Amino acid sequence: TYAIDLRAVMAEVFRVLKPGGRVCILDAVMLDAFHKEDAEHRKLLQETREVIGMGGYWHHLFWSRCMEKAGFEIVSSEDASINKHQYPLIQKAMSEYGYIGKVVDWLAYFGLLPKYFPVIMERFNLYASSFVQMDKLGMITSSWKFVLRKPEA
Repeated sequence: TYAIDLRAVMAEVFRVLKPGGRVCILDAVMLDAFHKEDAEHRKLLQETREVIGMGGYWHHLFWSRCMEKAGFEIVSSEDASINKHQYPLIQKAMSEYGYIGKVVDWLAYFGLLPKYFPVIMERFNLYASSFVQMDKLGMITSSWKFVLRKPEA
């Protein structure tokens, strides 16, 4: 998420949702194996940010606390990734990133894609392996799914 204040975001979602309404949020979260004191973990996180462009890297339990504080009932909270990992899909696609990057460069050069697309592809090529490593080690997922319900009035 690109939110700066997750508590404020959850409070606003709660405010505008009608009583009994539900909302589903799928976002990236930190997992238990990430240790911010570990320099290698911090390096992997910085490189992963370059790939998936996330802002606030909050643990899924922090998300849950913010949701509950806003007044939501958490219907479910789980990793929605296939087999709890995304790295097999990313590794499969990594072999194509170089080719796709060349196509993106060409399309951007001719104005068929925005000029910043080649930068995004370059980041994928440089740091996708860091995302793969973090996912393999259970430090991050970009597919945590929350289903929330606003209680009846």
